[in-house]
Amino acid sequence: MESYSNYIGGKWVDAPRTDTIRLPFDGTPVATVPHGGAEHLTQAVAVAQEGARAMAALSNAERADMLLRIRTLLARDVEDFARLISSETGKPIKQSGGDHCGELFELHRR
Repeated sequence: MESYSNYIGGKWVDAPRTDTIRLPFDGTPVATVPHGGAEHLTQAVAVAQEGARAMAALSNAERADMLLRIRTLLARDVEDFARLISSETGKPIKQSGGDHCGELFELHRR
């Protein structure tokens, strides 16, 4: 079973409590995730506000370049993302239709 941490401000952050993520159709545990508290939320909001200011300072060309690099990385890892989304929703990957899995597969084909 996978175990994940929160990613806040460029660092992996754990919490004293964890929650178990289970497949919706049979309850099989698939991962544990940290159960963040108010301090994690406050920290994440502060970092997000800093990020928004940094993004606003970029030119349109710089933002476009960043988005294209992100698209390349998403396309590279499309199978991993599709598997995660399928596990989260309980749907078979091929039946995801217009959901994010389908969009990721389309992205991968281009």
